[in-house]
Amino acid sequence: MNRHFKFFVMLFLAIFVISGYGISSAEAKDGKALKKAKQQRKMKREEKAHKVREEKAENLEEKEKLMKKERIRNKAMKKFGKHSDIKLSKMVKENNKHMKRMAKIDRLEKMALEKNDEELKKNVLNLRDMEMKRHMRKMKQIQGEKEEKVEKEEGGKE
Repeated sequence: MNRHFKFFVMLFLAIFVISGYGISSAEAKDGKALKKAKQQRKMKREEKAHKVREEKAENLEEKEKLMKKERIRNKAMKKFGKHSDIKLSKMVKENNKHMKRMAKIDRLEKMALEKNDEELKKNVLNLRDMEMKRHMRKMKQIQGEKEEKVEKEEGGKE
């Protein structure tokens, strides 16, 4: 009985080991096949770990973006009070518009430098100056709207 038990245990272990590595019994004799199977499992583990790290990084980036938005909103709330969301959205839109225009002007300036076009360089400087003035005027206008609304509200309360 003892011999039979040992035989079945050994047979079970052999089948388990061979099936666990995903190779046939003919390949089990070859040591290279075992190494290859181990390497494949190791690669799968590394891929899973890499995916987990990427997901964590994405979550951190999202959290950082949300925190940044919250900080901006808090600053706007302190500065503009009740009208912070409206002011903030107007300021963000204006800044986006300004950045797009400045990027186009930068591209024109780069083209002027590449072609050594003096007239285009002068036009680019003029455009840059006009855009900066427009942007500053618009930002003052947005901030001025807040002051006017606060004055009207204070006047109506008294």
